[in-house]
Amino acid sequence: GKTTLAQRASWVTLGAMPGPTTITRGGEEWSKTLFSSADREVLLLDNLRGRVESVELEAAVLSGQVTARRFHTQETVTRPWRPIVALTANGATLGSDLSRRVIPVRLERPVDAEAYSGDLVLDREAMLRAALSIVRGYLASGETAHITPWQSYDAWNRVIPASLAWLGCGDLVAHAQASIASVDAEREERMRVIRALHEFLAASGWLERGASANEICQESIGNSGPGDTKTRRELQAVLREVLETRRGTMTVRGVGHYLGTVGLVPGYASINGKVSSGVRRWVVRLKGNE
Repeated sequence: GKTTLAQRASWVTLGAMPGPTTITRGGEEWSKTLFSSADREVLLLDNLRGRVESVELEAAVLSGQVTARRFHTQETVTRPWRPIVALTANGATLGSDLSRRVIPVRLERPVDAEAYSGDLVLDREAMLRAALSIVRGYLASGETAHITPWQSYDAWNRVIPASLAWLGCGDLVAHAQASIASVDAEREERMRVIRALHEFLAASGWLERGASANEICQESIGNSGPGDTKTRRELQAVLREVLETRRGTMTVRGVGHYLGTVGLVPGYASINGKVSSGVRRWVVRLKGNE
């Protein structure tokens, strides 16, 4: 999963296997967390939700310092801050300032992918040697890779993305910026599904009861089924479009899996699955009605 990926990447690059840290509130909790982690190699902020926006984190990343108030006093203490930050999230969105300072990594596991069975401790040296060889090869070539500039990170831009572009891996910065832009499109996609599901539940009188994936897929799999037919067909059309985009299929299992990934759309609504009598039904919670 995403936490394991962040931990393994941290181990290979820095020799540190960070434990996950969670933050449930903003403001002072951010300050305390950042201050206490100032001397770590990696700060792994795990399973963030909603809109991730922290002036404290942005200030620490830009200035290399972090300030916090001493416990039970008004005195503030400042110390150097050095960690690389890894964020993991499901359905979270980033504040505009923070989004310009991250490299998104989308976790997509092909069905036929084989699990890594090597030993990270033993393989780390070989992986680092390979990575450094790429950089050395680029610098020794005397060539100049033409890539998208990343504001405020000129030194990093001239080495890491340039080396990967020279190797033939494409423009990392352009890819990262496109991934950030795709967040808005994904949010709109999830809002369409939530709207269609809410209309189906309302028309069927199931706002509190919810609907199972099997009930949502009725008619498309050859049965009329309970619930409002018109709004169910509209919901199915939206789901079919989304699933085809994601290379999925309009099956009970495919719909159930997708609805489980929608989660929360910050400031709008969420889809929650609740189990009753062994059946998972999906319910929409609009903002202000949660």
